[in-house]
Amino acid sequence: MIKLLLIVSICGFCISCTPKEQEEKRNEICGGTLRLPIDADVTTLFPPSIISESEKQIVSQFHLGLFSYNPQNTTLEPGICKNWDIDNTGRVYILYLDSTVYFHDDNCFSGGKGRNVTAYDVEYTFYTLSTPSPYNKNFTNTVSRILGAKEYFKNSQTNDTEKKQIPGIQVLSKYSLKIILETPSVLFLYNLAHPAASILPHEGIAKYEADCKIGTGAFTYDWQHDSSFVLLTRNKKFFKFDKSNIRLPYIDTLVLVKTKNQIEAVDFFTNNQTDAIFFVETNTIDKILELKNNTSFKLTKSYANLEGNNSLYNITHNSVQDLYTNSLHILDVSKVLIKK
Repeated sequence: MIKLLLIVSICGFCISCTPKEQEEKRNEICGGTLRLPIDADVTTLFPPSIISESEKQIVSQFHLGLFSYNPQNTTLEPGICKNWDIDNTGRVYILYLDSTVYFHDDNCFSGGKGRNVTAYDVEYTFYTLSTPSPYNKNFTNTVSRILGAKEYFKNSQTNDTEKKQIPGIQVLSKYSLKIILETPSVLFLYNLAHPAASILPHEGIAKYEADCKIGTGAFTYDWQHDSSFVLLTRNKKFFKFDKSNIRLPYIDTLVLVKTKNQIEAVDFFTNNQTDAIFFVETNTIDKILELKNNTSFKLTKSYANLEGNNSLYNITHNSVQDLYTNSLHILDVSKVLIKK
């Protein structure tokens, strides 16, 4: 209970200390704190190192790659890359970056202000993913299909400096680059949507190494030290807007509460310590709702369980709007609203 009280007090502090954002178009739908359960299987939050589903879910809140997934239907969407061309061989991609994307403010940058993301940051990230390291566990499922990446990775293992470049990675301009694959692959862009392929700043790696948590995502990582939860605050410079020209995300604070198992997640939810419980099987819904013992909740389908005859559902407080989960366990709360 002490930890949960600490969460509440920290969230209140974050919101009260946030200056009024007069430069932004904000209205009555914005603001609030969202508390979500997250599996406690978290050992790292460095994108090239992540393995578990919970690590991916956390990292994707404050990092972003060239592409992302729609959380409602898992279709591919633009991330930092706003447009792209593919030649008729299916091997050559020209990627055009959104020039309005900035890294989060941090002292690793000059003056403590996050700088503009460029094609050179993509190049740096792809080379990082192509370099063997105890912290790099995602080469195969991210950039291994790029021409010359496998050779570069192999030569780096033996300290062979003969191949110093990856020919399949070519910066064309400040905001565009060419990627050449070994062979055509319909999965390549989906590989780049993996949170492990999030774009990294070389300044952040130089200062923090594998503890770097400087990204471009909808939220910024709060450097707190309580291991029972992860605290994220709204990125006031996030480059995405909704159809009414309101800057995303809508909420001010995201608290990801670590849970050991489904039983603990249910306990947190039924005691109003979190705002949702995910991936509930049909045969356990009634039991949870009995424990909840009120009508301030709603039930939404997450996805069909292909291994059984039932579907999986989410149970959320009525105040939470537009929160989706899916079979890929992708979590994107940048468009989630908290009804007042």
